[in-house]
Amino acid sequence: MNKLNLVAFLLCALYSITACVQEIPTPSPGERKVSVSCVLHNSDTQRLTLTYSKAPYSGSYFNEVEHAEATLYENNQPVGVFTKDGYGEWELAFRPEPGAQYRLEVKIPGGPVLSAVTSMPDVVDISLRDLSDEGCTKVLEQYSSSNPFWLFVMMSSLYDIEYLIHPPVLTDDPGLRLFAWIGTDHKDADRFNQDGSMSEEISGYSKTLMYKSYVRVAAAADIDSQHPYTFMVQNAYSDASFVVIRTASEEYDRYIKSVIEKKTFYESDDDPVRWFDESSIYSNIENGLGIFAAYNEQEFYSNIYMLEL
Repeated sequence: MNKLNLVAFLLCALYSITACVQEIPTPSPGERKVSVSCVLHNSDTQRLTLTYSKAPYSGSYFNEVEHAEATLYENNQPVGVFTKDGYGEWELAFRPEPGAQYRLEVKIPGGPVLSAVTSMPDVVDISLRDLSDEGCTKVLEQYSSSNPFWLFVMMSSLYDIEYLIHPPVLTDDPGLRLFAWIGTDHKDADRFNQDGSMSEEISGYSKTLMYKSYVRVAAAADIDSQHPYTFMVQNAYSDASFVVIRTASEEYDRYIKSVIEKKTFYESDDDPVRWFDESSIYSNIENGLGIFAAYNEQEFYSNIYMLEL
């Protein structure tokens, strides 16, 4: 093709593109639905968030649900009604019982009844055995495994020697920070968010598998009081920390894993796989969006002074 023909071809192509430009119809905004967030846990107060899922928003917040009747049922018996406690926030003074089934029912004027079901799991039986590596390696022993659990480590601001006599709890600590990387050699760890080894994070560490912030440990039939299992947890250097274990209901387990998977897909703008992500956040709210789930949490405090005992 000579230069004249090439120029003519390009002009025709450019004309054909611009001549076909027209306004592309955009789909109408999605239906506005109520979004529910309520995760029961082993404390004396349970919290519920009720917002609308679509714009318009109020500043940086979703529009709240102003009027609702949210009732919690235990084994089909009502145990309390949530009361409003701030923008989109509701609360109920109640402590769930392990092994019980719970149902949340939310009635909103002029809208459908929203509902969901979950069960409160029994806490997994685990104890802290000892420390090593300046307190950054914790050795734990597990005696039961009826439910999956989620494991993470919080850096603590409470590191005085006095806490060896009166150990603090998570709610005592105003300066908690989540470790971005933790390691474990647990045989049942779900490796979906595994990323290298602890030796890559801390020079001189072992080849213990490293995970992004959280470790999901699957339930296993071969761990019980007659067949205990010993494993270790590692974190970056710190004077004091909490190892936190959340025994998960089926709904909480599926929800947290789906959230982390979705987050992982969107972490890097350079990774083209994010454009092909078809995963969705798990939801179990009938006639709405969101999550109703439960977890049973326990924590183990440690600091560097424990190595001197």
